[in-house]
Amino acid sequence: MAGSNRGELSKMLARPHGRTRAAAVAPGAEGFEGCTEPLPRRIKVVGCGSCGVDYLASVAAYPKPDEKLRTDTLEVQGGGNCANALTAAARLGLSPAIVTKIGGDGLGDGIISELVRDGVDPSLVLRAEGHPSPFTYIIVDRAGAPGCARVRGRGPPLGPGLSSPSGCPTA
Repeated sequence: MAGSNRGELSKMLARPHGRTRAAAVAPGAEGFEGCTEPLPRRIKVVGCGSCGVDYLASVAAYPKPDEKLRTDTLEVQGGGNCANALTAAARLGLSPAIVTKIGGDGLGDGIISELVRDGVDPSLVLRAEGHPSPFTYIIVDRAGAPGCARVRGRGPPLGPGLSSPSGCPTA
């Protein structure tokens, strides 16, 4: 992605009301803000796992083979099980950091920016220069049935042989 598009990507990844990743509230949990004691100190949490971008499209019904259709809505937001869990940890007042590998592309730049906005420390993220970042297309029909197509990042696997960012211990 060209450097001039990086700002556009950050705008695309930004969500309304300052929210970046999808937020969920358990039924009946509304109004419980402030009902717990604050943590005596900031607890550090480190997660190692997937991090990427999700493109969520809602459609009336799944297309038939060779059929084209328009989406009802399209949302672009952070994804990946590890990144989502650490975002939740940050919202709970913990101090999370993520160990993952993403591409050295503009999409990866947007992922880093979103992690920072969500309160997740990205200093342990490895960048695979010359390779794309992972993303997932998620299509949901009006009945709520999801279908996914995941595009994995490329490059060497995350492991002992990959160079480490500063401050990250090597295996």
